[in-house]
Amino acid sequence: MGFTATLADISSSLLGFSAWRRGSGSYRPYIDLKISLLPSRGFDVITAMDVFEHLSDPVEAVEKLGKL
Repeated sequence: MGFTATLADISSSLLGFSAWRRGSGSYRPYIDLKISLLPSRGFDVITAMDVFEHLSDPVEAVEKLGKL
């Protein structure tokens, strides 16, 4: 479809599992959020699944994601 997906997570093991599931197919960037920050103005669309219900301030998180 012409887009690049970037996977970001605080779980290194989940990122590793995603890389394993992907196999040797096309390149996909992975960001370990314990090591790196998300790039500013780096994304056109951000999806988050099973995340916000675990945050102490989900509104703040949405506002920060909106500035990326």
